[in-house]
Amino acid sequence: MIRRPHRGFALFELLVAMAIFSVLAALAYGGLSSVARTRGELEASGARLKALQLGVAQLGRQLRQAAVRPVRGSYGESLPALSGTATTLELSHRDYASPVQPYRAALMRSSWSLDQDRIVRDDWPVLDRAASTRPVRRVVLEDASLLRLRYLDSGRTWRDEWPPRSGPDAAPDRLPRAVEFRFELGDLGPIQRLVELPDPPLPPGSGGLGGQP
Repeated sequence: MIRRPHRGFALFELLVAMAIFSVLAALAYGGLSSVARTRGELEASGARLKALQLGVAQLGRQLRQAAVRPVRGSYGESLPALSGTATTLELSHRDYASPVQPYRAALMRSSWSLDQDRIVRDDWPVLDRAASTRPVRRVVLEDASLLRLRYLDSGRTWRDEWPPRSGPDAAPDRLPRAVEFRFELGDLGPIQRLVELPDPPLPPGSGGLGGQP
């Protein structure tokens, strides 16, 4: 007597194979999804780090190129060459990045501040402003929780505002010896830099290095 193969057993094997395939497919999809998610996180972290490096470099460059040039404000008031508090900074500075005249330093006026959770930079189109003058705002860093500044005076004392209200540095054409700034970002933590400012120009008739009055 010839026995026929049991069809139910073949169907059971098929169900087992399908179950195994489904598990393997789910594992493969999960692995690919994890790789894609990790890659996206790395790219986002890299972009954040690049933006941070660029912001630190921009502020450091403006401080190193600070110019002794007081300006006129929107209402005709006199503003110091560099004016700052513990959370804001405004200064006149040279700009060597002009593509038209790369070797000529034009003077610019910029300010830095924390606007909610963004560190922003305002650039004015002119030094001496009118009431209708408006700056161009650029977002330097997102997700920022702190912008802190302090200023080193000629007596090597740190101050939370510039210019000081009294003393030899209380003049609109005096620059601090150095500025320390600190960024604090949600995912990258605190970043702190100390930038030494250029020496002020010598007064007329004082001579230069080895020069005669």
